[in-house]
Amino acid sequence: MRADVNKDGTVSRDEVERLDNRMSRSFNAADADRDGKLNLREFERLRALSRGATSGAAPAGTASGASPGRSQR
Repeated sequence: MRADVNKDGTVSRDEVERLDNRMSRSFNAADADRDGKLNLREFERLRALSRGATSGAAPAGTASGASPGRSQR
């Protein structure tokens, strides 16, 4: 993983910010075990979340980003 600057096997928020500051906005959502660092699977989730945010895609499980069970007006 190119993002793992210190080669410890995980990616910290600082490492993500160095790689792409926009990606760091989704860091907490990708950090599934809430340990403050991303393993490979979590980093892949971060990349997917970032792609969705930049493409304007709706979050998974929703149509056009609306909350499930709520109607849009």
